[in-house]
Amino acid sequence: MDTWTLGERYKAQQEELRELKARVKYMEEYLATLTEGNKKDEKLQDKKTGSPRVRTRGQATKKSKNS
Repeated sequence: MDTWTLGERYKAQQEELRELKARVKYMEEYLATLTEGNKKDEKLQDKKTGSPRVRTRGQATKKSKNS
């Protein structure tokens, strides 16, 4: 390979690397905005709830049809 070909390949790789870094930066910013929105939701979930209530069935035994 001659020097010109290597130089062109190097430039192409540098351009691709620059584009990939820009994409990663954009994705990081986008995810940061999504997590900012979730902080409000987390505050609601941190709220303590009372003791869980257990539903009881109306009748524990089944009535017979003849009665």
